[in-house]
Amino acid sequence: MPQQELQLDLLTSSWERYSQTQRGWRAGMLTGDVALTLLAEKLVEDFYDAD
Repeated sequence: MPQQELQLDLLTSSWERYSQTQRGWRAGMLTGDVALTLLAEKLVEDFYDAD
């Protein structure tokens, strides 16, 4: 019986870690997208200002 409880605890903790990782990854992607967009806009502005 304790073996099953241990497995359940492991499953729960690994799931929590997974969902935290997913959340962090998604936030990181979002931040990266925003940074890339801003960088692209700046590059475009610099390109057109050069003329």
